[in-house]
Amino acid sequence: MKTMTGVERELVKLVEYDPQWPFLFEKEKTSLKELLGDKVLSIEHIGSTSIPGVPSKPILDIDIAISSLNDAEYFIDKLPLIGYKYLDQTDKWVETPRYKKRRFFVKETEGKTTHHLKIVEISDQESWGDQILFRDYLRTHQDARESYIELKRSLADQYEHDRKSYTASKVAFIQEILNKAK
Repeated sequence: MKTMTGVERELVKLVEYDPQWPFLFEKEKTSLKELLGDKVLSIEHIGSTSIPGVPSKPILDIDIAISSLNDAEYFIDKLPLIGYKYLDQTDKWVETPRYKKRRFFVKETEGKTTHHLKIVEISDQESWGDQILFRDYLRTHQDARESYIELKRSLADQYEHDRKSYTASKVAFIQEILNKAK
């Protein structure tokens, strides 16, 4: 089975959808379940690598739902055992306001990010529910998926070396989709 090729942190480099991504997610999910046990309520593959046909940065986005972020220290201690690095609120990649609602980890290979992992409370609609709602809407609505592909390609060309602007420029589209889905 292939490994994720990853991408440098600042770079926005889209690759065509790889049908191996769901299998890579399932493999990682198994490792996460074995390591973290019953503190995990659910593990979901989110982001563009979870939507067939959508080009993406070759990074698996994974959300883990827990009952309370008060248990976050457990994950901060355990996840490095399988290669994840915790990014606390002092890291420039962690947006401080959202930090309070999640814990963010990355896995890297040869200096390239291959996995993003967020620990969130299952009761947090924005951090947990909206991610899944957006993914599922694009999986089942071809017109929205095609619009998203077009937007991503345009923004990747415009912000090739500015991932924060690339991400911020997708917010209005994502909110529009969430409004339709709700």
